[in-house]
Amino acid sequence: MSSTAGASSDTTAPLLGQMGTPIRCYGVKATLQVAPDGTITYSPLKPRNIIRKCCGLCVDQPEHTKQQIIGWHVVGAALESPNTLRIWYFTPPKNSSSSSSDTEAPRFKLCKTPPYVCSSGSEATALVERVRQAAAWRGRDKPPRIVAVINPSSGQGKSQRLFQRHVAPVLEGAAGMSLTSLVTQHPGHATQLLHELNLAAVDLLVFVGGDGTVYEGLQGLLTRPDWDVARHLPLAHVPGGSGNGLAHSCGLRDPATAAFAICKGVVSPMDVASVLQPPNRRLYMMLLATYGMMSNLDVGTEQLRWMGDTRFALGALWEIGKNESYHASIAWLPPAEERQQTSQPCCSDNRSNGALNGSSSSKGPSHDHRNGSSSAAGTGTDVEGQYVQIQDFPPGD
Repeated sequence: MSSTAGASSDTTAPLLGQMGTPIRCYGVKATLQVAPDGTITYSPLKPRNIIRKCCGLCVDQPEHTKQQIIGWHVVGAALESPNTLRIWYFTPPKNSSSSSSDTEAPRFKLCKTPPYVCSSGSEATALVERVRQAAAWRGRDKPPRIVAVINPSSGQGKSQRLFQRHVAPVLEGAAGMSLTSLVTQHPGHATQLLHELNLAAVDLLVFVGGDGTVYEGLQGLLTRPDWDVARHLPLAHVPGGSGNGLAHSCGLRDPATAAFAICKGVVSPMDVASVLQPPNRRLYMMLLATYGMMSNLDVGTEQLRWMGDTRFALGALWEIGKNESYHASIAWLPPAEERQQTSQPCCSDNRSNGALNGSSSSKGPSHDHRNGSSSAAGTGTDVEGQYVQIQDFPPGD
């Protein structure tokens, strides 16, 4: 998955069961209606505007007034006792930050309704399933099957704890999804897990960690014999690492917002590029490939992971102080010729011991990626020299 939800749903859709399900909320008789789009309507049988006093202050009683939660915000429901349930929903902050990035990507907050008491356990269970189907199952009769690849060493070592606290309860407890967690044990383990994963038993992949966790997992996906099938599998990134570029580029700035996006299931396609390191090592990326200073400041600060993203600033200062450059030969084709040569992959020749970083995407290669030899066809440009930093990005639409 490569984008977060961003539009509200129509709240005027016909309700499932026009009379609604009879419930009680703090002793008040009411009905609860669930629309096909997940909109929840709470209607007391005798609406009243009652104001009660508590410690000399006037306190409104919402259980006596009609309430509605738009379906786009609802993620599910959970039983608190055999015949008592709460609706779980997310709301964006009322006052967004002044910065444009925060305005475009708000942090969603988890909320719960008051407890609703049904007349029987079977009625409560049926109501919970109806809410889940409408809000998070995306038209399925059965819950989506999610596999979460968790890197417990990402960032400051808190990714697994963040997932268990902010994401798993929403996916399992409220949305009722089938969740399988795979915890990595060593570097490169995510690649192995995804290379061996049974794709027929997965509807969505979730990476919990930093960009390196996503990178490792996607290497496993795109080196499978069935990579053309694997590239269509939706995926999401729960930010938990030192660098969370993919999650942030999709508007997922915290684990709770990522949980909301996973439940709503809005998917956007991503472009992918590949990097060939001679003789036959091919890597895939969805963000950027770097060579020189940027790569070295990342790889060179692995031992400072406990510092979070502060390690990147220290690494940058160190690299600037070194004032080193790296030899490389860069070859490229003009855009018009590049479009004409879509059947021929293009590779670059890097002639240095500097580190090379890359991250991959869900869109698979357009050539036989098991063949290490590759050359650029057509007339292009070749420049050789000393460089401090080289960056390349996958092509945009």
